[in-house]
Amino acid sequence: MSMNEIVYIIGLVFVLAIILISIDDVIWDIYYGFNKLLGEIKVSSIDVGSIEATPPKMLAIIVAAYNEENVLKSVITNLIRSNQYPKSMYHIFLGVYPNDPVTLKVAKELEEEFDHVHKIIHILEGPSSKADNLNNVIKNIYDFEQKYHLKFSAVVIHDSEDLVHPYEF
Repeated sequence: MSMNEIVYIIGLVFVLAIILISIDDVIWDIYYGFNKLLGEIKVSSIDVGSIEATPPKMLAIIVAAYNEENVLKSVITNLIRSNQYPKSMYHIFLGVYPNDPVTLKVAKELEEEFDHVHKIIHILEGPSSKADNLNNVIKNIYDFEQKYHLKFSAVVIHDSEDLVHPYEF
């Protein structure tokens, strides 16, 4: 068997695997398109006025960060300055690691600049899995609720590189 034939077979197997992995997406796309054509699915838009008329609820926003010193400050600052949710109705919890001094420094600066930003230092050296970091932050959110006698209605999770829409919350 020549090298060209081997490359061809590997490529064919790869393409077939991608097709098989994606087939469920295609099925749902066909289902959605067919039902939309039949009028079974109605698409409605959200009125900004109704969003603004909805009473806000207390939110906990989690951002897990490891080696994110280049983006963390700008993302959190943009989130706070651009979002249309009342600042008194949400707290941002930054999950950071003790062995990431540069990100820790940025998180500390954010915590000092904004009253509703809180640095949560993981109990373990990083990096760990994102789930582990989030679980550590959630445990600290429970402690925060107990300490300050409040209850968050929802938890919002973002990556440290996310651009958050002003009306997301």
